Amino acid sequence: MIVWCFDDRLNKVGHSMLDALVKYKNWEHKDLITEPGGAKILASEEASKAADKQSLLNRIKSGIALHHAKTIVLSTHIDCGAYGYSKSFPAGTEDQKLASDLVDAEKMLRKEIPDDISIESYIVKMDGVYRVHP
Repeated sequence: MIVWCFDDRLNKVGHSMLDALVKYKNWEHKDLITEPGGAKILASEEASKAADKQSLLNRIKSGIALHHAKTIVLSTHIDCGAYGYSKSFPAGTEDQKLASDLVDAEKMLRKEIPDDISIESYIVKMDGVYRVHP
């Protein structure tokens, strides 16, 4: 199962990564959950985002229950509108914020799903896809 931003500007890079990941992992199929900002909402502590966060969490749990997902892939991407685009970050800090949010999202999700389900996090950029380790 893959949590992905609905922004299609990175589809060429992103979907190449997704296809390669599915092939590498030998998955029969992938469930794609699209959400503005991808995994960003899972890292949010804003009370105004609680319903959105719960909705995404419910969709992830449904995927686990219905399709027996064994891996959850969380992603964010450069120049994301949910973050205010790249221009909203001081120089050199966008990657750090995206990585930090992915780590926080992974920690939050880990508390909500069974321990035998793995979580992988990625930042998608125009020049490739980068794994984030907690």
